Amino acid sequence: MGDRTRICAIGAVLSVLCLCTATGASAQALGTYTYTSGKTTGTMTVTDVSACQQKDALGCMSAARPLKVSIRTLNGASGNDCDLDAVEETAGRIGSKAALQTMLVIQDERSQGKPNLSIKFAKGVAEVEPQDGIGGLGCGVGVGYAGRWRLKGK
Repeated sequence: MGDRTRICAIGAVLSVLCLCTATGASAQALGTYTYTSGKTTGTMTVTDVSACQQKDALGCMSAARPLKVSIRTLNGASGNDCDLDAVEETAGRIGSKAALQTMLVIQDERSQGKPNLSIKFAKGVAEVEPQDGIGGLGCGVGVGYAGRWRLKGK
């Protein structure tokens, strides 16, 4: 086996390892989560999407599949709601077997494409924390989404 063949074989093995690691890290986060805080209740759906489907994506060859988060909350007393979607910046992903922490960009023109939502997934719980004072982005008065979300069925 020549040097060029060995290099290609090693590259192929490393590509598969990277793909499996990235997929495994995000798989623990996928699903539907529920939220209750006072009179506010909600659901958060976490899926993953191909990097090819992302606006301004650098390419389809990325091993990490960005997470897409859809958050819907409602304040039962006021009727005000939150309705927002966010997409992960995979470069900021920190994952282990026990947890996955990541930064997302809320899909709103006021976000200016900057990561502004932090989520930590661990053991059927997601800790959602808005960044840089954007807690009300996509929300009516008196309703939010920051805090602890539980994976349905856990």
